[in-house]
Amino acid sequence: MACCIFVIFLWLVERFAYFLAINDNLKFALLNLFFPALSIMLLRKLWHFPKQRNIFMPILLGLTLGKAFHSWGSIYSVNYLAVSGREMAIGLIRLIILLIAGRVIPFFTKNKIQGVQINLPPWINLISLFSIALLAVPWPESTPKLFLVTILTVAVIANILRQFLWKPQVTLKVPILYILHIGVGLINIELILKLIGIFNPKVHFTHASLHLLLAGGLGVVGMGIMTRVTLGHTGRAIRANFWTGLSYLSIVLGTLLRVFVPIFISEFYFQSLHISSGLWTLGFAIFLLRYTKIMFTQRPDGKPY
Repeated sequence: MACCIFVIFLWLVERFAYFLAINDNLKFALLNLFFPALSIMLLRKLWHFPKQRNIFMPILLGLTLGKAFHSWGSIYSVNYLAVSGREMAIGLIRLIILLIAGRVIPFFTKNKIQGVQINLPPWINLISLFSIALLAVPWPESTPKLFLVTILTVAVIANILRQFLWKPQVTLKVPILYILHIGVGLINIELILKLIGIFNPKVHFTHASLHLLLAGGLGVVGMGIMTRVTLGHTGRAIRANFWTGLSYLSIVLGTLLRVFVPIFISEFYFQSLHISSGLWTLGFAIFLLRYTKIMFTQRPDGKPY
């Protein structure tokens, strides 16, 4: 518990460091405390689990380097480092989401829906995740466009096929499970928009793919997992009630407005920002209000946490 509190404290220090009028060197140091501490804590936890350790520690190291590159580039006006660090972090977040989704969605589906068989050829996972990992590389501006188009095309095809083989159609009547498919689907659409953005300046300029990944993919998958895990680990029925469904809907609608209004109805850009951010915030506010009580009250079966 003490380690968790310490890591949270370091995260807060980083957030406030952006607003402090301090020396640049000190600001750089304060902005790069959280990920090294988190890496040490996670390494201790995963030391005896080599499979998980060998997957997640390199990703966390990449996030640590990405944060260092971005903060150094931003503070000392080295633009290519700032951009490289940002692209590394974005790419690794995408990889983490799809890596975890590939583990939990088939598992949850088979547990929840009787008789469902999900069998993925190993090469599908390999190609889909490898192509996603390549997108986390901060390729220089001189990289041939054909090379990037090839990576993105492979990533789009492989990840759509991967999700299709997870059988999302059988989860349509289970919102707490289907929401995970919506989140992954948004990431697949994000990849398509990223591919389109190479040829279409308007799509690229609006950062549509970035918002679809972070507000959509991360937000929706994160909410889906948080609600399910909270209910499951507190001994409650794992199903989405009205308020949970409303939180899902708010986040999805907020994401879609943020992504597509600037592309197709640009004259309503600023209005869409307020509405989309309001909907997105509403979704997480509902979770906070409805699930905080669950996490601080006794399990219905009386068992200890």
